[in-house]
Amino acid sequence: MPSRVRVSHNYQTEVIGTIEGLRNSLATPDSRGGGEFWLDVVGRDFPCIAVRTTRGHADVHYFPSSGHPGFRLLSNCSQPTDVNFQFEGCDPYDGELVPGEFVVELSAAQAVAVQFMEAGEIHDLSNWFEV
Repeated sequence: MPSRVRVSHNYQTEVIGTIEGLRNSLATPDSRGGGEFWLDVVGRDFPCIAVRTTRGHADVHYFPSSGHPGFRLLSNCSQPTDVNFQFEGCDPYDGELVPGEFVVELSAAQAVAVQFMEAGEIHDLSNWFEV
């Protein structure tokens, strides 16, 4: 059974208890067409995941513990392309250019978020780059 995760997005926090709810939350863009989401299991600050989205793409960062610089999910695209991520609160305002090696499809980010919801952590870090 999935855990409940706390999702902070767009200056709001909600608790989500279903896989469908989590997928829908990550797929809902803000007024700039993207989003920045922070996920953790209710009652724990770590591990946590940061997911940034823009126009069907995502950038996923996993923080296993406090003070750890984290891991970035590696691209699942055959020919990765740099993508300019824009969302409310991004700095600089005109967006951040994310290297193609860290750009994944939104569906891949959703799958990682579901795995995190179900297990409370990411077990297999073979497709991640340690920062």
